Amino acid sequence: MKALYPQLAWNSICKNSRYYVPYIIAGAMMVMMFYIMNYLNASIYVASLLGGSAMQMVFGLGLWVITVFAFIYLFYTNSFLIRVRDRELGLYSILGMNRKNILTIIAMESILVYGIVIASGLFCGIGLSKVVELCLAHLVEQPISLAFTIDSQVLSNTLLVFTGIYGFLFLWSALKISTTKALDLVHGGSLGEKQPKANWLIALVGLILLGVAYYLAVTIEDPIVAMSMFFIAVIMVIIATYLLFIAGSIVLCRILQNNKNYYYHPNHYISVSTMRFRMKRNGAGLASICILMTMVLVMSTMSSSMYIGLESSLEKAYPTEVMADISYTDDPDVNKDLKDALDAFMNEKITGIKDAHSFDVLQFMSGSYTQDGYMYDPVKDGWTYNELYIIDVEDYNAIYGESITLKDGQGLLCTSDQSIAYDNFRINDLSWEIIDTVNRVPVSNGAIISPQGIVCLVVNDLNPLVEAYSSYREPGYSLHFISDVSHGGSVNVTTEDLFTMFREYKPDYDGAFSLSFRTKSDARAAYLQLYGGFLIVCVLLGIIFLVSTVMIIYYKQISEGFEDQKRFEILRKVGMTDQEIRKSINSQVLVLFFTPLLAAGIHLCASWPMISKILILVGMSNRTLSLIVTAAVYLIFAVFYGIVYKLTSNTYFRIVYSGN
Repeated sequence: MKALYPQLAWNSICKNSRYYVPYIIAGAMMVMMFYIMNYLNASIYVASLLGGSAMQMVFGLGLWVITVFAFIYLFYTNSFLIRVRDRELGLYSILGMNRKNILTIIAMESILVYGIVIASGLFCGIGLSKVVELCLAHLVEQPISLAFTIDSQVLSNTLLVFTGIYGFLFLWSALKISTTKALDLVHGGSLGEKQPKANWLIALVGLILLGVAYYLAVTIEDPIVAMSMFFIAVIMVIIATYLLFIAGSIVLCRILQNNKNYYYHPNHYISVSTMRFRMKRNGAGLASICILMTMVLVMSTMSSSMYIGLESSLEKAYPTEVMADISYTDDPDVNKDLKDALDAFMNEKITGIKDAHSFDVLQFMSGSYTQDGYMYDPVKDGWTYNELYIIDVEDYNAIYGESITLKDGQGLLCTSDQSIAYDNFRINDLSWEIIDTVNRVPVSNGAIISPQGIVCLVVNDLNPLVEAYSSYREPGYSLHFISDVSHGGSVNVTTEDLFTMFREYKPDYDGAFSLSFRTKSDARAAYLQLYGGFLIVCVLLGIIFLVSTVMIIYYKQISEGFEDQKRFEILRKVGMTDQEIRKSINSQVLVLFFTPLLAAGIHLCASWPMISKILILVGMSNRTLSLIVTAAVYLIFAVFYGIVYKLTSNTYFRIVYSGN
């Protein structure tokens, strides 16, 4: 008898291959992705890269996402497998097997599935882990290491996590089977369905939650607030999506039924009636599909926008090849000495600089932009991420080789955002008439984290502002030295090298002053680490979410195909033609499977303002490019989803017509 159990378990898997094969493939991919993410998180090579610690922090977060999602998805799929096999398990009981015998078969099946999933997942994960590491090195433009290793700790972590998941799935299945009567198992697929009631209150709550989440996404202007509120908005959208798909869809079916002109139509009557009965159970599946698609779209949009717009972001954040910055002290003699030393150092010692320009810049950091200009608040604590730079017109002309003249009370506005326009620009009690606005900035702090991008006001004289605000520690009064690429300069030096060279040039510099160097080459490397690491994580998670979406759609088509098979067979007997049946099926399937795509598109559009502000925090301020990428990602995904729909709907049609 004991030898019979493995054979029965294997035969059961083979007979139900249409259910088990996708389940095994999805599980193996979860194992593979977990191993790869864990491998990158523990990789010595990744840790050695510039910004490697930041990347590995992202990979660590990705590990948690994969673990939680793998548990939820495999639990959902395993529950489906048990449900569709109720009749088979009930038949075992009628034929004389007791619950211990049935649970032994289920245990054997679980062990076989677990073994196949772990073996295939680890094999692919180990084989592809180095490939992904090489792809990462290529993305961040770093030297490639060809050393191949199998990390025993990563291997044991993977085995531990998925042994725990599959162990829990078996215990849950055993509990469900043990508490279900044999007769209920046999008739599990034939039990009558009660007509679900339209719960207007739940649908209304879903609409309110969704409205609040959309309102937050559209109205929040501060990138820091947007980042902190993003996850709250995401949770609200997830809850609202489930409520609307479960309760709201039943309400919608009730509304369609009340519309006699629509409801009493051959193509709509059957599909609306059928959907109303099954939406209480299947609404959660459609909501899951919608949420997964939204996750894929959001991650693809953010990662693609960041990586494609890297050079554009870099040019705006670092308009010059090299910048040295000194915050003035209270001693003018000390300031002049360090300024002269830096000026000479930049021109004499750094190879590649043809025009190094030194100039004074006034920088406001505690304030906010208004319709009239900028409101400076010296009492406000912290950096508001709404910076404003001010330089005089002589320095501006020296930088760009121009001969602009400004009178007292006139100003020139330099900005990285073409949408910014002022006729008059006010800073508290001082005001300037703006004679022109140009889309270039002579100075930057090396990051774009303001909704306005970078804004620099060019005035005739800095002294009125310096006198007005000299009693405050902020705004910082900083001295910048600039070498602009447009003047023919080309510099290939790191920030660390600059500090070393400067200390050799000026041995008496003891580091007591606020001196900083920034180079575009260092910035580009840092951007690549951040954007490249984020892109890899999004690709790995995106693959998992896509595969899960396809599997959920596939299982829905199969389960609904078997449910509808007898219904349409009865309709055929009472005179409904195959053409009418097919039209009715198309009407139903199109609504069921393209509603999540439409809802995901609405979620993406509503979240785009918040996403664009979050992208500002990582230097991506090109909203036009981000919008184009978002539209392209959605269209590509829609085509992919259409192909999946076509393939899975063919399975549905084959099942429905198999009884004909």
